[in-house]
Amino acid sequence: MFSHNGMISEKQMRRILMLSVFSSSIFVLPYLFANMFGNAIALGVIIFMIMAALYVGVILKLANTEPVGSAASCPNAVYGRIEAMVYIVRYIIRLVFYITLAVAILGEGQVPFVDKSAGNSLSNVLVALPLLLVAYYGANRNIEKQGRINEMIFWAAFFPYVVMMIFGLKEMDHKILIPRGSIDLSILLRSYALLTFIVPVEIYPQLKINSYKKDTSGILTYISVMLMIILVAVLSLVMGGIYGLNGMADEPMVSVAIMRYIELPLGVLQRFDVLMIWFFMTGIFAVLSGVVFRIRKQLLKFISKTKAEIILFIIVLAALLSCVRLPGYVVTLDAFVVYGAFVDVPLSMLTMILRRRQSVTGIGNKPAEDITDYEL
Repeated sequence: MFSHNGMISEKQMRRILMLSVFSSSIFVLPYLFANMFGNAIALGVIIFMIMAALYVGVILKLANTEPVGSAASCPNAVYGRIEAMVYIVRYIIRLVFYITLAVAILGEGQVPFVDKSAGNSLSNVLVALPLLLVAYYGANRNIEKQGRINEMIFWAAFFPYVVMMIFGLKEMDHKILIPRGSIDLSILLRSYALLTFIVPVEIYPQLKINSYKKDTSGILTYISVMLMIILVAVLSLVMGGIYGLNGMADEPMVSVAIMRYIELPLGVLQRFDVLMIWFFMTGIFAVLSGVVFRIRKQLLKFISKTKAEIILFIIVLAALLSCVRLPGYVVTLDAFVVYGAFVDVPLSMLTMILRRRQSVTGIGNKPAEDITDYEL
């Protein structure tokens, strides 16, 4: 039986984190692993997982060391306004990238009305409009409904993908699992840059504030998030063994393209990608909805709900139309990785440190609806 108190359970909190990390990385990391590491992909993946473990550990440690709060908790605070604007800009950039990613997935999946060769043309981009409108509608609901949505679509987003890869194991070249190469500065920097796609874990402190239990298990949350990161890494290696490293390094949408090489038993379905595209878009919807939701919550720090809904609608449309002006998906992906390495990852850490240093005043006395409006 559902409650209606504007809060989420610890299970829902973990579902949101896990789904955000999986959906934001599974479509890009397999290609980037092969493209960046080449024959040293196994070693590169191991180093990436170590860095990811450190990054996630630091985020959760900073969130659990003290009660999470800051001057940003007050919508009239100068610090809160500056922090909110920084978050909004970062989220808009991420929103534009996810829309571009969605269009690329639709193109690779040969969805009707989408011309893969046309790239980010207006006609292609507009196909993603219904998905964005649904995400916009969901963003104007409270965190409790976001938790329910993520809980419902959680298994649908990644379980079919895992099953599909299991059917492809018989075609896998297991030599890819043997670590090659040596650790140098180049492989360390590339592994660090790929942390861009697990930055969504930074929402943990805000989710924690909006959960039933304030003393949530940091260890259990850490293990849950890391299991998703490990799952993406393992799936990437499996794809490399099936598709071939050279082929995967030249195929930006290998996560979709590989399904044309995998058949269900008895030849039931020759084109698994036709079916899987719907599960893919479920994952994309999760990240789009989450980003739009968080933009609205940041807007609520300094404007009314009515104005926030209007401005949010303008932001969503502007993000959609800005994709038309972007270069091809590969160039956009490369630019996003560079942006993440130099801006997004450092800012995610800096924001957490600054939040921890701010004094906590009055948070415990806030009603749930106020916390929901201003903290997430």
